[in-house]
Amino acid sequence: MIKVELGKTYRDTVSGYEGVAVCRGEWLHECIRISLQAPVGADGKLPELACFDEGQLEPCPAKALRHAKDKPVGGPALAPPSRQSNSPRGD
Repeated sequence: MIKVELGKTYRDTVSGYEGVAVCRGEWLHECIRISLQAPVGADGKLPELACFDEGQLEPCPAKALRHAKDKPVGGPALAPPSRQSNSPRGD
């Protein structure tokens, strides 16, 4: 059995549900439940958490973020704010 790490993505082997592990609950008699948070849906709403036994979860491979080649990544740098002296000496 694997030990689930919060913040990583897992899949439930029974239902196929995937999400990020956001909560670990330990119950009496060593029952450990993990809450998974699925990504925001097409409607822009965050789905409710789903809880699973730790033993039935498997890690998902890390998904790399990809950028479209025709779109620029990043943007212009903002100019730093002007320096203002808050020193009593006037430095």
